[in-house]
Amino acid sequence: MADVMERPPIDSRDDILVVHHGGTGGFRRTPQLELVVMTPEELVHGLHPDLQRRYRFGFLNFAPGINSADVSPSEHWSRFALMVPELRKKYKAAVIVMGTNTAPDTGSAQAFALGPHNDFPMVYVASQRHHDRLGSHAKALIEESVIGALAASRAGLSEILLNSGLNTFIRAVNASKRSDNEHEIFDA
Repeated sequence: MADVMERPPIDSRDDILVVHHGGTGGFRRTPQLELVVMTPEELVHGLHPDLQRRYRFGFLNFAPGINSADVSPSEHWSRFALMVPELRKKYKAAVIVMGTNTAPDTGSAQAFALGPHNDFPMVYVASQRHHDRLGSHAKALIEESVIGALAASRAGLSEILLNSGLNTFIRAVNASKRSDNEHEIFDA
């Protein structure tokens, strides 16, 4: 008979923050086929039930629906970096949903802004297609990112990473956008 493993108790160590910072992966279509910005809660709603049971999620609507061309270092990068010390008091890790054009630069800027004071793993995740578009892997990328961020936290890895797809995580300071069409979005 196989040993039955009990699920670890849910405690504050399993809290994870989901940040909506814009990008295609944070949109869905209405029944009238209008494209609308999803809330961070909606981004987590469709995740695997085990993830929803095991972890407690916090949500932050940072800059939803922002166009990549409008992301600015002074307004967005600095403001988020200043929030991190407070966020890491409440959460073990964060997943930031963002656009593919800005995720590498933003993640890298966060890594340099926080420097050696970062003790909070963050995974930036982006998708080439919105959630309900045929062939979209947005939900799977968010699931991978949640698992990856918490694994980094448990391993004591305080890095800022990009989920490149297919369970590949890249240090943000080494990442660049690879393709507009492939599942592996970023390259080191």
